[in-house]
Amino acid sequence: MPRRKVKLAWIVNDNARKATSKRSRESLFKKMREITTLCDVRGFTIVYDPATGEPSTWPELPLLQQLIARYQSIPFPERLAKMTDQETYLKEKVAKLKDRINKIQRENFEVEMNDIMHQITQNGKPFHTFEDREPTNLLLFTEEKMKEIQKRIKTMEPEVNVPPSDGGEEFNMTVPEHGEDRREYLLKYLEWAKRKLAMENAAGASSSTKQFP
Repeated sequence: MPRRKVKLAWIVNDNARKATSKRSRESLFKKMREITTLCDVRGFTIVYDPATGEPSTWPELPLLQQLIARYQSIPFPERLAKMTDQETYLKEKVAKLKDRINKIQRENFEVEMNDIMHQITQNGKPFHTFEDREPTNLLLFTEEKMKEIQKRIKTMEPEVNVPPSDGGEEFNMTVPEHGEDRREYLLKYLEWAKRKLAMENAAGASSSTKQFP
């Protein structure tokens, strides 16, 4: 049976808090003994008990004093670079979680936009049946993707001669204000994006053929 996750919060009951403090301190010292023995490293632990104000240490004197002196002999900038505390640890953890959430949200957004694009171009779903925000989001999404494609094409131009199958046309990025005009704009935009993507794929195939005859 898995252990129940401990809630990280201050324990109100005095007796329970003292018992937890003692048990956790002993567990911490045990872990320190294990890591120093198994991994042949040097370390020490000092824990102050708020009830007594006295420190509990591992290992005992005089080895503890030797380890402290060795630590203090390290230049302060070097020590500072490797130091951490609970606040710093939590901030780094929160930042990583935010990055992960943003990545998941972005992936979900791309899936949603690709689905809307498929419904319009393949299933012929009427433009006005979507929610108000969806067409706008799709326009922004396709514009962003086309900028990425254009950037990739430009990086390939010095190596590959891309035939201008569409006459090298560029698309007007000014989005119309009216609903029906926006629908026509989006459909034309998607067709233009397909042609650009086909050009890029053709250029990539040509490049592969030249490099690997």
